Amino acid sequence: MRFKIIGSGGCVATPKPLCTCKICMEARTKGKPYSRFGCSCF
Repeated sequence: MRFKIIGSGGCVATPKPLCTCKICMEARTKGKPYSRFGCSCF
């Protein structure tokens, strides 16, 4: 069995829903790569 870990930079998705902090607002404005999902394992 092999695992491929994608997005291991953090466990919290960015931007967080309804968050208005500077980081989340910037991620919404700029999109990828600033906007990302949490960790994934396939």
